[in-house]
Amino acid sequence: MEASSLVMERPSAAEQSSGHARCAFYLPRKRRSCGMAPKAGARFCAEHQPGDDGAAARVPCPLDPRHTVAKTQLQAHLARCNRTKQEQALRAQSVHMPWYEAGANSAARPAAATPDEAALQAAVVSAAPVLLQMAAGEFRTPLRSAVLSNAQVEHERFPQLPINRKHALQQSSLIQHLREAELWAAPGRPITYVEFGCGRGELSRYINQSTVLEQLERGGPAAPPAFVLVDRACPRMKFDSKFADDVADFHARFCPSVPPGERPAPAVTRKKIDIRDLRLAALVPPGVEHVAVSKHLCGVATDLTLRCLATAELRASLRGALIAMCCRHACSPAEYANPAYIEAMLARYAPDMSYDVFFPALMKMASWAVSGRRPGVPDTEVGGHFSGLAVAERERLGHLARRLIDEGRRRYFEDLGYQAELLVYCERDTSRENIALLVRRPA
Repeated sequence: MEASSLVMERPSAAEQSSGHARCAFYLPRKRRSCGMAPKAGARFCAEHQPGDDGAAARVPCPLDPRHTVAKTQLQAHLARCNRTKQEQALRAQSVHMPWYEAGANSAARPAAATPDEAALQAAVVSAAPVLLQMAAGEFRTPLRSAVLSNAQVEHERFPQLPINRKHALQQSSLIQHLREAELWAAPGRPITYVEFGCGRGELSRYINQSTVLEQLERGGPAAPPAFVLVDRACPRMKFDSKFADDVADFHARFCPSVPPGERPAPAVTRKKIDIRDLRLAALVPPGVEHVAVSKHLCGVATDLTLRCLATAELRASLRGALIAMCCRHACSPAEYANPAYIEAMLARYAPDMSYDVFFPALMKMASWAVSGRRPGVPDTEVGGHFSGLAVAERERLGHLARRLIDEGRRRYFEDLGYQAELLVYCERDTSRENIALLVRRPA
């Protein structure tokens, strides 16, 4: 592990005064040194000990690369790693967890070897002109721009945010798209919303607020929708308990005559699970339509979600989906939802180029659309970039790469008989990740 440029030369004054020995490894993102205690006589904790000799060398854990382990102790560590314990617990409990099925939404396509940096750069140089040809032949019409706003979100949410409203603006537009696409819960039309990659559940909370407020403002009884929240992490400060609090508050404001004990509360179910292993049919109530939603579902998670929704046991009740996508550079060639579409495009425009070479290059170019540039950098600046392309041309290729990846996802659902559209749901200065996939079941 390279630590030389990240080592504090001396402990801070606070550390000296406390007498507590701390690891000398400096964490730039946190702007402080590591808080772990090193062994007696050592400057670094075990995690950050430089591997200058074979005995001390550390490698990323194959099960969870977020931590490292001594290379000489790797095999012993794998048996006691926390990730191993978590997976064993999941397997042991799977009989009591009908929504868990290992690899349920993984693709059958085998993963190709990851190209090294030199091979990837060479592939990008070869793929860039191919992408331009594809775009010229296939993407002559720009995506529809539909930046909408929802009255309930603006009335309830905006006053709480006097300065930064970027997330609220995106939520407002997405929620209004659900409403206008008739993916909206109403009395007599119950819907279960499934939020993938939900985090704290913020988007679902405001969907709940908007549906209930609209019903109460019209003078009718409130029929809150149900929610299934899915995330593989367990974030702090979750909004789950706020769903019922919001509904109770709205009833107190609009229908005070309804006794507290008779005010309906939304059903909220949260599952900590990787989308790869999710069997959603076990969580969606039978006979009730469901709508999938997500705001900034990252990379491969989008493709796992699409495959999850397309299972035969779910299609009968899937009313639609609205997924704001992001991080195409974090996709997986093996897990991409529609490799057949990319292969068909290659057969038409570059028959000598394989999918396993082209798709990683596509992911690399997709990152150029959102990497940004430093203030004052002109469009013509090349800056020694390996591609030899100016920054403006790289950004253009980045947007085209994203469009191609997203188009395959759109056609994936279109081939299943759904109406599917890619649209711009917010301004670029609100979010660079401003493309959403809207899916509707035909009437």
